[in-house]
Amino acid sequence: METLLQAAHRKWTHSDEAEIEQNWFHFEKALLRNQRWSFGRLNLATLETFQDMYCHLQFRVRVAEKACGEAADAILELQDQLDERTRELDMHEELGERLGQFRDFVAEQDAANGDGSQGEERDRGRARAQAGSGAIVAGEQIHEIATLRQQLEEAEIQKEGLESALQTTRFQMQELQIAVEATAKQASRDTDTGEDQLHDLQYRLQETEAELTRSMQKFEQLELESQSIESERRQQIVDLESQLRAQESENAAAVREEAAQHHLKVIDLESRVKAREKEAAAGAQRIADRNKRIADLETQLRAKERQGTAAKERVAELEELLQAASEKYTRAQDNVRQLFDQVQDFRGNLRVMCRVRPRLGAREDELLEMATAMGAGSNHPQVLKMPKRMARTAADIETFQMERVFDESDRNEDIFDEVGQLVMSAINGRNVCIFAYGQTGSGKTHTMNFPWNEKNAPEDDEDVDFGIIPRSVDMISEFMRENEGIWRLSVSGKYIEIYAEKVYDLLREGRGGAPSEVAVKYAKVNGADVHEAESTEVELTDQDDGNFEDKVQDLLFHASANRRTRTTVGNAQSSRSHCVLTLRIVAERVDGRSEAVTEGLLNLIDLAGSEKPSTTDKASQAEGIQINKSLSALRKVLGDMANPRVKHVSFRESILTKLLQSSLGNGCKTMMFVMVSPLKKDKEETRNTLEFAMTAQQAKLKTQAKT
Repeated sequence: METLLQAAHRKWTHSDEAEIEQNWFHFEKALLRNQRWSFGRLNLATLETFQDMYCHLQFRVRVAEKACGEAADAILELQDQLDERTRELDMHEELGERLGQFRDFVAEQDAANGDGSQGEERDRGRARAQAGSGAIVAGEQIHEIATLRQQLEEAEIQKEGLESALQTTRFQMQELQIAVEATAKQASRDTDTGEDQLHDLQYRLQETEAELTRSMQKFEQLELESQSIESERRQQIVDLESQLRAQESENAAAVREEAAQHHLKVIDLESRVKAREKEAAAGAQRIADRNKRIADLETQLRAKERQGTAAKERVAELEELLQAASEKYTRAQDNVRQLFDQVQDFRGNLRVMCRVRPRLGAREDELLEMATAMGAGSNHPQVLKMPKRMARTAADIETFQMERVFDESDRNEDIFDEVGQLVMSAINGRNVCIFAYGQTGSGKTHTMNFPWNEKNAPEDDEDVDFGIIPRSVDMISEFMRENEGIWRLSVSGKYIEIYAEKVYDLLREGRGGAPSEVAVKYAKVNGADVHEAESTEVELTDQDDGNFEDKVQDLLFHASANRRTRTTVGNAQSSRSHCVLTLRIVAERVDGRSEAVTEGLLNLIDLAGSEKPSTTDKASQAEGIQINKSLSALRKVLGDMANPRVKHVSFRESILTKLLQSSLGNGCKTMMFVMVSPLKKDKEETRNTLEFAMTAQQAKLKTQAKT
């Protein structure tokens, strides 16, 4: 019974389950390997693992079957014992019935004896006749009654024992049935689980055997190839050995001669070794001398340490002097900033310069006769000369004088020598505006953006002629590095496009990936009218996002890709919109000298090219009309500013003039570059551009007079 219960409740230990899981892990690991040679060995190991797992599952199934068989045998044995107890119980019940019958018989005999004493007188004669035989029968009956009573008592005791044994047997039968049911359930679960795992393992075993077969086939193929290569190699070795023997026979004399030379070298090396030994002895003597020198130097070092204490005190004094010098340098820098702003104020709020575009491969007969001349008291050209509109002789020339004129030999680097001063003013907290004006193809975009407007921009090297915007960004970045412990700059930017009297944000895409249109809002700043576009402003100096110059370059690449351009008669890639890049520069003093915070604006504007409608293809005429209209409004604004009779200048005729209102007054430093073409075919557009420059020059002089 105990063995059956243990078999019924037996389960696998945790270590067996862990071993099966470990074997499965090795199988999965083998499947992940893709190396040709190790994969075959892993497959063999995995096959052995599957065999172990299969044996484990078969053993579990057999244990379950054996437990079920033992349980069935125990049930049959108990059933036999139960039948035997049932027969004994029936026997005891029959004996009890007989005992009851005997009791009834005894009672009847007792009653018969009582009736005999009452009729003693009547039957006296008959009793005497039967007295002898009655006494014998009575004695036998009394002995039989005593015997039956004793048997009855023994039967009752045995009955009680059998009933107790029957209850015990029934209780054991119930426990056995529970154990058998538990064993059957556990055996069923183990059998089902074992069969599922066995089927899965058999399937995987088949796959592994197939993979193993393929690997063995590859191995056999490789073995054949290896044998073939080995045979070839052996044949090559035989050939080489034959060649070597032939070569050795040919070079025997050379070998003997070389051996003699080696012998001479050995003799020479032995002599060198002896010389080295002598040098080693001398080196040992030198080491002893050096040790003595080290002792002397240690003595001197202790003396130097005493001197070092005094030197540290001197260093502390020098650091105090350096601190004082640093404070003087900082104050000097502040004075330089103030003097620089004063110089820029003296040079005027609106400065006009001109640039003549290079000929770009044009022939001499295609060039317009233009010449530059030095200005009075200036070391650079300020005058541009060209024939008059109705000139009859070479002497009929017209003169245009501006602050500076750049000819075709000047580079963007030369132009930035003038622009850099205004960029520094923006860093110092002033509002600065720099824009380029001229006909299409005159070099405005090249002067402002090159090479950041190109799809395949060249690398940063000395041969690249960077434009105003890249050089301005580089100047701001250099200021950050040089004044890192004095000023902390925070720069943000936005880039808008004015196209067909509408404003678009080049940094925010709308439907279909096109730039998103934005509104222009009106406000009063310090009592002055200001119009601003509600465009996206991007932080450019976040320390976590990388280099400042790279971020601005990425911003311009993204914006240039969204800008509207078109091929026209006058230019292969003409800008059909005005673009305004605004950099907001916030400078905070961080060296503790003061808590100064300045905020400046740097507006860099690339205007669309002006052109005659007659020189523009029909598809671009509508765009040209809008461009010329906005540029005409700009010329009118500058003309009104130059006319002393005009009391109020209106900026409301164009979106362009509304957005430029804050750059044409209110203390803003503005520099305008007029770009002209050197070609004869562009003579009228060149003259109109220069006349516009002279109008702007007069407006500048008027602004200076007012200040």
